[in-house]
Amino acid sequence: MIELIRGRKYWLGTGQAEEKFFIEVCKGLKDYVEIGTMHGGSACAAGSVMTGDIYCIDPFYKCPADDVRANWVHNGLDPARLHVFQQEHPPWPEELKKKKFDVGYIDGNHEYEYVSRDWEEIKKHCKVVLFHDVWVKPIRQNYKFMQGAEVAPSQVFNRILEEDPHWELIGSAYRLGAIRRK
Repeated sequence: MIELIRGRKYWLGTGQAEEKFFIEVCKGLKDYVEIGTMHGGSACAAGSVMTGDIYCIDPFYKCPADDVRANWVHNGLDPARLHVFQQEHPPWPEELKKKKFDVGYIDGNHEYEYVSRDWEEIKKHCKVVLFHDVWVKPIRQNYKFMQGAEVAPSQVFNRILEEDPHWELIGSAYRLGAIRRK
């Protein structure tokens, strides 16, 4: 289990169920990119089970980017594998425009417009995409019970499942959903 010395105790908010699913999806794959990093718990988890480099895109308004680096090193991970882009998204970092990733993770701004733009960019680069703060529609049919931060990510995620024939559900755990390119 990932331990954060800076930031929340549970990096996905609820602890073990989401972390276990996240690791199951990422395990053994190569390169990873995430939009929305905060303290770097998801980056550390990906780095602990993936073989390639980990790329983080975040403006770091809520915490310093150094938290990510400190948590990374605390978990015994090679600093040369971590690449932090301290910027808004969009735009996609210039250095990553031609890069492909096995896994992408969306947990940035939770407004519908931003989640949609994050999806439109990350889907060009990734084989598997994880979304945080989503409820998968077959499990939860009604958006009314959700809290504000969960509504837009869930709407975008379920729209993809319903409308995009190139992507399919891998699975979900609590508020973490994963899809893959068919």
